[in-house]
Amino acid sequence: WRPMEGVRSVAEVLALVASEFNGFVPSGIGGKPGQPREEMQALAKSTNKAELIAAINKTFDHTKAQFAAVDPSTLTGKRAVMGQQRSINEIALMIGGDLHEHLGQLIAYARMNKVVPPWSK
Repeated sequence: WRPMEGVRSVAEVLALVASEFNGFVPSGIGGKPGQPREEMQALAKSTNKAELIAAINKTFDHTKAQFAAVDPSTLTGKRAVMGQQRSINEIALMIGGDLHEHLGQLIAYARMNKVVPPWSK
């Protein structure tokens, strides 16, 4: 479902979140992607709910493992992210802001379809 033409569908948002947990988020701390980019690009075409949820869980677990394995001494200074040198604080804010944008998008989609989030019950 998508609210209108030219806007990401629910499936496309979920695939994007999985893709970001696969590569963008771990790379922010110097980690490695969990799956090849080609696999994540193929996921972007999926509309299979179970497949998308499994991908989010798998890539989130990968991100958690990358964070657990990071050497704290590597988190000082700056690293190149999106063509700019950024501190870990800047990277964390960028990642948090980006993922919260997608969360807000999914909440709006749910409300448009009269879906009550579990935390509202």
